[in-house]
Amino acid sequence: MALQWGIIAPGGIVEEVSPFVFYDGGVNAIRAVASRNLDKAKAFAEKFSTHGPVKAYGSYEELIADPDVQAVYLATPTIPRKILVEKCAAAGKHVLAEKPLCPTANEVEEMIQKIKGKGLQFLDATHFVHHPRTHAITQVLRDQSLLGHVTDVTSSFIANLPETPTQIRFMVDQEPLGALGDLGWYNLKLTFLAFDNLQPESVVALTTPASPTNPAIMSMTVVLKFPDLHVPNSKPIPRTARFVCGFNGSSLVQSVVVQGTKAAVEWSDFVHPWSYVARRKNTRVLDTKTYPLEYKICKRAGHVNAQVVTVENADAAGVDYLFRRFKRAVDEGGSAPDITSMLQADVLVHRTIDACIESRELGGVPVDFKGKSGARM
Repeated sequence: MALQWGIIAPGGIVEEVSPFVFYDGGVNAIRAVASRNLDKAKAFAEKFSTHGPVKAYGSYEELIADPDVQAVYLATPTIPRKILVEKCAAAGKHVLAEKPLCPTANEVEEMIQKIKGKGLQFLDATHFVHHPRTHAITQVLRDQSLLGHVTDVTSSFIANLPETPTQIRFMVDQEPLGALGDLGWYNLKLTFLAFDNLQPESVVALTTPASPTNPAIMSMTVVLKFPDLHVPNSKPIPRTARFVCGFNGSSLVQSVVVQGTKAAVEWSDFVHPWSYVARRKNTRVLDTKTYPLEYKICKRAGHVNAQVVTVENADAAGVDYLFRRFKRAVDEGGSAPDITSMLQADVLVHRTIDACIESRELGGVPVDFKGKSGARM
């Protein structure tokens, strides 16, 4: 039976992902939508009522109280998210929430404890970690016979998004983490995927504000220092990561290089497959084409070996895999190991974001990582 969804705040992201998730109503189905603008909710409900009626609400609380809604896709700005997740938990609703989850890691831990304490499922809506392309590259990163031990991750996620009066990403009262929370979230997810959720020791962050009068984070450069790697019969090997995220690029950049003790691997589209980027502005229908993953293995001698892995019938951005995994979690109940690991990674990402903000406020000096927590997922 399909999981019955309610969607809160149907903005641009929801418009983009919905055709890839709710295309037949057989696995995941929209049953209600809520916007503070009732006309907007009605328009969305009409558009996605192909596989059954969709109720439209003019308040979030009405949707949360709807007994026909089993799970809520929460796509609001960051600031109101924690309160709404807690309201969903009180009403017995599972929640899939957009990122960043909250302004601070402490709030994230409190929020997760509230909803998990009710026996409900919770996930952040980071799609690329669920895609078979990411699973394929993870196998490469874990192959010590090929890559050795991971020692450095360098990534960039940069887009072109000018500051405008209506662009919510530059409104610090709604999105206080700016480009760090929006784009840097992906860099951090990738970094901790490569380092298998290893905690850093220190963080340095340098920021470019949106304008002299707007402190919103337009771009940020971050360096993470991890504990040295100790291997037999060798000196300690430094481990680091660095990334750049920002809205001030001339074009989209989503590249990564992972260095290992034996080789390096690099690829150029760690968030969105380039084939999807080329089409997504012109399509709103399910796309079941193949999405190849192309990466290069670089050995110390300079030899480059290009590898191509083709993923058959794969949704472009991984959102279908994300929602399907969430439905399985609801059907199975309990706390699956992979879901628990993802929630632990969420807290780790937010602890790192906290450190980035602290470093920024101190003028870009290194800060110790305050990642230890007694929270239980």
